[in-house]
Amino acid sequence: MQRHYVPMHLRHYTLRTPSGSKRATYAEARKRYGMHGVLPEQLPDEYSWVEPYFWGGDDEPDSIGEDGPADGVPGETSQADAGPM
Repeated sequence: MQRHYVPMHLRHYTLRTPSGSKRATYAEARKRYGMHGVLPEQLPDEYSWVEPYFWGGDDEPDSIGEDGPADGVPGETSQADAGPM
């Protein structure tokens, strides 16, 4: 199975409230993962953010470290669920 890179994106909460500590890290994460100018500057109410990850394949870890994706995929401009901008 081929591995796929999923960039940082937003997640909308409808039944629970996103963590305040997670929301507080949004601005820094937006810069770290190259999403400045792609995702909104301010995190919308009832939203949190999701760290980039890989899915599929079976020979590499699914998370991405501080240096970005292990396979060299740059911060991409697409997102899974950007929400209101």
